[in-house]
Amino acid sequence: MSEKHWKCSHCKHDNDKHRKNCERCNSHHHCKHDDKKGKEDKKRKDQDDLKVFRYDEPRNMPQDRPLKTVFFEEEDVLAKIKFCPKKDKCDHHKDNCEDAVVWLAATVGWKAARDDIRNLIVEFKIRKGSRDGDVIFATRQGASTQPPSGDGGDVDAQTTTFIHVDHLCKNKFTTCPGDDDDELKYFLTAEVITSGDAASIVGPVVFTATKIS
Repeated sequence: MSEKHWKCSHCKHDNDKHRKNCERCNSHHHCKHDDKKGKEDKKRKDQDDLKVFRYDEPRNMPQDRPLKTVFFEEEDVLAKIKFCPKKDKCDHHKDNCEDAVVWLAATVGWKAARDDIRNLIVEFKIRKGSRDGDVIFATRQGASTQPPSGDGGDVDAQTTTFIHVDHLCKNKFTTCPGDDDDELKYFLTAEVITSGDAASIVGPVVFTATKIS
């Protein structure tokens, strides 16, 4: 009985009929698979790099003396971040800046400024560029020193925490800073929106920004 051979369709070399798998091909395929997986892992890792971290923390705990008092229709800056100075070697003017995002987080401790305030509502905002720049995030929270039930105790003290992800250059709110801009700024602000009321910012006040690309 004559011995039959088969030819590998990939490498074009002969192999014994009893060995249904080509060792050289298997080795080659595994190498290609490992290389591809390695490239995918590297790409995923590069996409999740933390490039720059900045923060502003005017107060890290509540205190009896307010850091600021915020009034009706008077938006006040609580914290600000100069996020992208030239010394950071930021690439926000490059073509690939549209892939970069900024993770923003804020925590503010506050309460009603007077005991007779029934329904106090404070609006918190993040502005981009300047203290009067584009609003990229806003949220509201309420407090009261006189609960309707009459037996709920003092509920005026509040801690408001929120996060926002901003596309560094391109989003539906803003455009990339111009080539002449030295830095990109974010501002955390607060404003009372209930007529005649006021809020005391007692702390903590923490504002952070992290660039991810």
